[in-house]
Amino acid sequence: MALTANQQGVVTGKFRIPPNVSSGSKRVEFKGSGGSHGSASFFGQGTAVENVMQRVINTTTRYYDPIAQTFYIDSMRQIAGIDLYVESKGTTPIVVHIRDTSNGYPAQTIIAEASLEPGAINAGAWNRWLFPTPVTLVPSVEYCIVVMCDDAVAAVGIAELGKWSLSSQSWVTGQPANVGVMFSSSNNSTWTAHQDRDIAFRLLAAKYTQTQRVVDLGTITASGHTDALVLSAPDTPTSATSFSISLELPDGQVITTGDSQKVTFIPAVTGQIGIKARLTADQNVSTTIFPGTVLALGTVQTTADYVSRAFPADAASSAVTIIFDAHLPSGATVNVFVSGTGPGDTWQAVSQLGPAVPVGDGVYEFTYRMLRFNKANCRIKLVLNGTNAARPILRNLRASVTDDR
Repeated sequence: MALTANQQGVVTGKFRIPPNVSSGSKRVEFKGSGGSHGSASFFGQGTAVENVMQRVINTTTRYYDPIAQTFYIDSMRQIAGIDLYVESKGTTPIVVHIRDTSNGYPAQTIIAEASLEPGAINAGAWNRWLFPTPVTLVPSVEYCIVVMCDDAVAAVGIAELGKWSLSSQSWVTGQPANVGVMFSSSNNSTWTAHQDRDIAFRLLAAKYTQTQRVVDLGTITASGHTDALVLSAPDTPTSATSFSISLELPDGQVITTGDSQKVTFIPAVTGQIGIKARLTADQNVSTTIFPGTVLALGTVQTTADYVSRAFPADAASSAVTIIFDAHLPSGATVNVFVSGTGPGDTWQAVSQLGPAVPVGDGVYEFTYRMLRFNKANCRIKLVLNGTNAARPILRNLRASVTDDR
């Protein structure tokens, strides 16, 4: 796509982001035929930003008088939706919740929600409310279905003990063991139980025919990066479900990792990295991932430093002792310095005191000491040096000031 700048050197245009490009921060670069170039970072997360100069807020208060039905399930299942028999419909949407319960009564915590507009509802028939994402329900826990609307016309089918059932053309003589009690409320807060009635409903439980699925999440460009971190939000409800990420490197190597697990590239990676998610399931429950999976890339630095806060020292005559635990693979080093806080004070190198003492798992305790420091205050500086393959790790830093006289 060719673009031409105006007299002020401003270039405008647009292009469509190709498919399979993951969300997050991307570098956008333009190069001119005469050698000019420009670049900027673009961050995409599937949201639109709208600047409103004048805002009018309308607050509408709705008072619902819902009905509810408690129920149990026999085994852990993922519920994708609910079928209700609608006797009549009004002019407002019918909203369906799955909620938890408190002492056998409907509570306020909403586990799942779905809504149907009047135009999508067929009166005198079964209608289906599908949730945006299947929700996992566990056995031996009491849940409830809450049905509400904002008019006095809509009605759903119920069954009452001792009454005639139009659907089965028989008398209602019993209740299913896993169906609880019907409730009604005038304010969505205070509930009245109806022990002889139940709402006519069908739970739609997911049944999975595949035990594994691989989802292509796109690619991301690496440029000399040495580290990666997958940030996702998988839901793995049971031990039979699992989630993993496969990173396909430019040289064909495939690295398998998980959510929030750091990956180290040795050597550094340059080029396209393919990202695929692997989900496992059994017949009743499956792993679920949500939009927004991000692969964060980083580059380790070959040197870094840490400077402590200043602490009091004996200005007359003092010895500063510095102790820390460190894992220093071959090629990694640590240099220790101290300094006062006065004008003109410079960093002075501190010598190691004796050999390092092993503390286990490749970690050693190092001791450094400087005699006759003679400063009123002291600061410590640690300079770490390493490579991508040899990364120094320090912990448990402590220091003391003693009399050197």
